[in-house]
Amino acid sequence: MTAPKPPRPPARSAPALPGARKPPKPKALKIASVDVGTNSIHTIIAEVHPDGSFEVVDRFKELVRLGHEISESHGMSPRAIADGLAALVRTKSLCDSHQVDRILAAATSAVREAPNGAEFLNLVHKQTGIRIPIVTAHEEARLVHLAVARSLQFNERRALIIDIGGGSVEFIVGSQDELFYVDSVKCGVLRLSQQAPLSDPPTRAEIERLQLHIATQCARVVEEVKQVGFDFVVGTAGTVLALLQQVEGVGRGGKLNHAVVPRRRLEQVRDRLAALAAPERAKLSGLSAQRVDTIVPGAVLLTTIMRLFDAAELHGCVWGLREGVLIDHLERHRRTIKAAPSQPDPRRRSVLALLGRCNWHEKHSRQVASLALMLFDHARALHGLGPAERRLLEYGAYLHDIGYVINAEDHHKHGRYIIINAGLLGFDPREVQILGALARYHRGRLPRKKDIEIEGLARADQRLVGLLGGLLRIGDGLDRTHNSIVDRVDCDLRDGGFEVIVSAHGDAEHEMLHARMKSDLLAETLEIPVRLRLA
Repeated sequence: MTAPKPPRPPARSAPALPGARKPPKPKALKIASVDVGTNSIHTIIAEVHPDGSFEVVDRFKELVRLGHEISESHGMSPRAIADGLAALVRTKSLCDSHQVDRILAAATSAVREAPNGAEFLNLVHKQTGIRIPIVTAHEEARLVHLAVARSLQFNERRALIIDIGGGSVEFIVGSQDELFYVDSVKCGVLRLSQQAPLSDPPTRAEIERLQLHIATQCARVVEEVKQVGFDFVVGTAGTVLALLQQVEGVGRGGKLNHAVVPRRRLEQVRDRLAALAAPERAKLSGLSAQRVDTIVPGAVLLTTIMRLFDAAELHGCVWGLREGVLIDHLERHRRTIKAAPSQPDPRRRSVLALLGRCNWHEKHSRQVASLALMLFDHARALHGLGPAERRLLEYGAYLHDIGYVINAEDHHKHGRYIIINAGLLGFDPREVQILGALARYHRGRLPRKKDIEIEGLARADQRLVGLLGGLLRIGDGLDRTHNSIVDRVDCDLRDGGFEVIVSAHGDAEHEMLHARMKSDLLAETLEIPVRLRLA
């Protein structure tokens, strides 16, 4: 029977002076970011942390179609202007209810191209007080790249980012921190639905004509991007995310982030949507009523672009222009916000931001991570894993006790829930599931093949959970008292088993006892005995 874990030591604070009032907790900085697009107005409200990271606390979107029936001579229609103004009045009201400190905004294709675009923005400012700058196509692409590079892990590769809007498609090639190519083509979903209207449902000939039109419009950009070169393709913005939600097995919200979907599955979704009339499409789960009439041109647009680039798969990204506007503002005003230098790695930054919000026991978690990584390095001959798995173990060790923020009882189960639903950036759904499983199995019973925590994982990944989880359990046991008594571990393959030699600077009796008790998962996974002894 496992002994109960000692309670976490309370955080120390300076004693209050007699009769002194406790100082009020400083109000968190809240910033809203508004994307005034051709097809929709999308707003996020974020709470900014002192380290420069932020947490989105609310988001809302209205499909107002500023670009609908836009004309070169008169610009946006009176109805579009009225709808857009009404939506932004509601946006301001919602920002006020959140007590937002600052509203950032950007207007894109429709307002940029409309002769009366400036007139519309002046009207918005007069009615709401919100100043909305018009961003150029190049600046829009730069901000989208900034958001995607903060949201996904590029692993020293170049990404081709396809940002499908209502009026235009932005094509961006960049690495994690450098931009190589930017261009924009005026063939967004709303523009396509007006320039090349389809029957309901469309005929095969209409689909083929639309594909030819898209290929013609994008020909120059395709040739230029191929010369620049890229390693993988990322899709972002509402149309792409709506299509990903129609792919069977792909989750919603944050789970779309870094979801990797083969082109053939997107083509299957395109064909299924094109076979349905609008009333039937309206019944589909995950598809908003306002997107029913543009989703088919959007599906044709995305799959045609992927075919033109010979892209076999697409990586989803839930961040876009509005997050880019916010990130850009935070980076330019870092001193004002008193933020510490930001972590360049989006995954590490996202993990540390989550830990900070959950009041993590940093000293213990870093000690467990250090010991688990020592074990990983010494056991390379047994597990044959590489740097990517080593980083997962490190993040898993940091996160293993995060469930304490809910309750000490069953904190391993609470920890998995937090990790799965936290929207960690830079991790694909598989990696998030592995991190959740590491938290779940760092204590308590061992994993079983039919457990919901691992049943969706491939057999190799289930074994990976056993290996990394086994190392994490021993590392956690070796800091049982949370006093960092163990200085280092060395390992040896001896007598058909894996021997762990522990060096400590104090009485490590509790550490040794619990590490031996928790060596069961590693022994089961490696199918050899695991022994521990003091140096």
